[in-house]
Amino acid sequence: MKAKRLNRRDFLRFAAAGLGTVVATACAPKAEPAADSSQVPKPPATQAPVEQPAAASNVVEIHCSIWPDVPDKNINDRTAQLVAEQLPGIKLVPEAYAGDYYDKLKVNFAGGTPPDLAYAEGYNWQPFLPVVSPLDDYIKRDNMASGWADLPHYKNLATWHGKTYLTVIDTGSIVMFYNKTLFDKAEVPYPTDDWTFSDFQAMIPKLTREEDGTKYYGYATCGGAWLGGYVWWIPFLRMDGKLEFDSIVEPKKALWTQSEIVDALQFETCDVIAKGYAPTPDVINGGGVSIATNRVAMGLQGPWYLPQCYGPQAATPDGVSFDVCMPPLGSVGKHMPDAELQGHLLPTACKHPEEAWKVMKLWMGPEVAKITAEEGRMCGTPENTDKYWVPIIRDRFHFDRADVFVKAQLAGNHPVVNGPGANNAAFTGASGPLAVATDAMFGLQKTAKEALTEANSKMQQMLDDYWQKQSS
Repeated sequence: MKAKRLNRRDFLRFAAAGLGTVVATACAPKAEPAADSSQVPKPPATQAPVEQPAAASNVVEIHCSIWPDVPDKNINDRTAQLVAEQLPGIKLVPEAYAGDYYDKLKVNFAGGTPPDLAYAEGYNWQPFLPVVSPLDDYIKRDNMASGWADLPHYKNLATWHGKTYLTVIDTGSIVMFYNKTLFDKAEVPYPTDDWTFSDFQAMIPKLTREEDGTKYYGYATCGGAWLGGYVWWIPFLRMDGKLEFDSIVEPKKALWTQSEIVDALQFETCDVIAKGYAPTPDVINGGGVSIATNRVAMGLQGPWYLPQCYGPQAATPDGVSFDVCMPPLGSVGKHMPDAELQGHLLPTACKHPEEAWKVMKLWMGPEVAKITAEEGRMCGTPENTDKYWVPIIRDRFHFDRADVFVKAQLAGNHPVVNGPGANNAAFTGASGPLAVATDAMFGLQKTAKEALTEANSKMQQMLDDYWQKQSS
């Protein structure tokens, strides 16, 4: 985790990754509630840009905003080279936004200087709806529907009210990592994709032990890398067929007090710490206790955690022996993993929309999918992830079941998504209802029922206020 930089891990850890109005602050201990979309500048009152044929000697520059992470930079630089080779007259110019990425993006929109392509997460682009263009006419004209997998979470995260705004160029699934060394020492069989929540509950105590004054833990929500919260709870929240809101898109009711949800989080968040099966917050914050350091047996993580486990960036010199599986099954018998999507928006202020769309098309094609996989990111569709990413990553990080990430991509879930005008980032931002509940549960100050009952009441009031404003 690097200060002054917003990346996927920061977003998941601090902003609960999914509330459609998040503008997270990467350098803060928790994300502050985002300004609602009424603060996002309205598009200038001019006619839609009309593409003019460029002179033969001219080169159209398409500026693209990116995170300054090394994989993102490498993908963009290599894609820019591909654009130069395959799209004569177009130059792709990646621009890394240091500091608070979304704040920088909002400032540029407000100043009338947005990038020609704005990179954004599926959970986090909705505040920009007033100043970005739908892509449906381009998609229909050029027969590009295959760039979006025909899956519910792709529809929820890339479209709004029937119109497509976000391309999908890379993804990230959250699965269960497990440390094979600690399983072997405890003589516990490795989890399989058909394991149940009851199996999960039974394994954790067996995997917890102390040896020569060193404590080994059976579980940590995020494998000990950080504490976790809403995103990491999703497989447990929904495993018995319940939803924490009445709808995943534009909810009206908060439903966090259902017994199935309360009971699941009581064990997964509170009991494992109270019984010593999981490290306490102070142990995790102290560092050095995780799956990647051979101290935690299981935890949910995404592909960004792989370099911690093996290779030149590993937490230990030789890496660890590990693998992955789907989260445990509940009573409905379906896996409920979180699956993220990232892609590009086309600002209405883009002066060269036709050229920008040509770059978008190339980015969704097989050449860039292969580049994306080589740089460590999961591809935009499950098919490309399986074809390009799985064989590369399996060999690079020395584990067998890289295909599990694809299974999670196909089964994808995500937190609640709301639209322009909603300030639901306050659910999980600093002092927000879920943030307070999370701290109380991890700190064993309240039971899951007590903490979630208080949070549910406050979230319901927030929803009521939002919908009241929409009707006035």
